[in-house]
Amino acid sequence: MTSTPHSETPVDYYELTAQRKAGTGAPRARTFFGVAQAISDGLSVPPLRHSVTGPRLAEFSEQAIEAWFTALEQLAKDGKSNPWGLTNRSRDSRIDLFYNCYQLPFPTEEVQFTLPKQVQLDPLLSTFERICVEFEPFYAYTLDRRLQKLHGRRERYYQMRLEITPPKEHSQIPKPIPIEGVVDTLPPLLFQQEIDRVQVPEGVWWINFWTPTQVENVGVERVRNAGWSRIIERPAGFLLVATEEPTSVYNSAHLAKLGEMVEALNLKEVQEQYRVRPHWYRRR
Repeated sequence: MTSTPHSETPVDYYELTAQRKAGTGAPRARTFFGVAQAISDGLSVPPLRHSVTGPRLAEFSEQAIEAWFTALEQLAKDGKSNPWGLTNRSRDSRIDLFYNCYQLPFPTEEVQFTLPKQVQLDPLLSTFERICVEFEPFYAYTLDRRLQKLHGRRERYYQMRLEITPPKEHSQIPKPIPIEGVVDTLPPLLFQQEIDRVQVPEGVWWINFWTPTQVENVGVERVRNAGWSRIIERPAGFLLVATEEPTSVYNSAHLAKLGEMVEALNLKEVQEQYRVRPHWYRRR
């Protein structure tokens, strides 16, 4: 039976994501505590004093968070894995902040939280900058999972799956799911697993943090002249804003601007220079 793609519901949501090499920078409990404080202070939301699930957080302090991390690690060893997340349990402005550690392609630490609705750019940008100071990431951005599937990635992933799957099993591979109301006219880019993101960004998002290494590899003047809505240059890196309002895949003007920026940055060609082989792609 051939799989039939459905369409995705048109809803915008964004996740602020920051990543660093595991074991670099300040200790994890200190940075997680600092990131949580930056969110509650900068976005004027209740403090993130509660565990999302699993072991209870004794108090909101660096020492308590380290003990909480230790308890979560022990549960994982016992086969009782829980999300490593803190929440403010707010009905109107709930924020869940998560800590993750995984291989991509080297051990990577990540902090991530979903942005509250109707968030204003100026306080968000200040919070974003403070998080980058606390966490010292090699890459940070406002993740939009629908935008992540554009740049020709959905169709290319489908074709790659066909290449590594026996022909008799092709009908079992789900076809690309269209995003309702969105036509993918963006220039092609590689998958995040195909590039060394310490060296080059994955793409252009609403808000971006690029380290001096990434800016240098793309080209300092090329970055400065790419058409950003805002550029804030700091010693630790560039804070780059694509559009004043949240960049939306359902806004044709936003997509057109993103396409122009990606081409101005020559991003695909730079990504090719720092290409790596993804672990999930193995030809038959």
